[in-house]
Amino acid sequence: MKSLLHIQLDPIKSSIAFFWADIIRQTTTDGQNDSAMFDFLGSKIVDLNQAESVLNTNLIFLLEYTQFLGIEPQHAANKRYFNLTEGVFTNEFYGAYTFGGDEIDALQRMICSEIAQNVPPIVRRKMLDVLVLYYTLHVPGLKINHSLEIIREILYDTSH
Repeated sequence: MKSLLHIQLDPIKSSIAFFWADIIRQTTTDGQNDSAMFDFLGSKIVDLNQAESVLNTNLIFLLEYTQFLGIEPQHAANKRYFNLTEGVFTNEFYGAYTFGGDEIDALQRMICSEIAQNVPPIVRRKMLDVLVLYYTLHVPGLKINHSLEIIREILYDTSH
């Protein structure tokens, strides 16, 4: 693997890497042999190392990693809501774990491989919160509160 000097020297990139490591540690088992996942993780680490902007990197990772966990959301274009419990985009509002708004529009664009540019930090933070809630609903025992707070602060805090 190439040198990961940029991750080592950049506190934002290293914080993202620690956040990913926290999720990966809790969603894999010792001795798990999945070469496709290993290749995916290796390529994401290289992408993070080489990225000039990391605004979308974390969100894209969380979306794409769902495929390896067997919890990939079922996408349907131009839907108003995301039902986290069922993992589907829909036009029906189903209650507490159904979200709509700018963050869901941006997530849908990202799933369709469109770069979510010009998305305000507050919307990106809401996207992160929706994805993390989705993970916690579908991955039993997932606890990433501390690393999540760090990511929220360094990537999406608008107070500084």
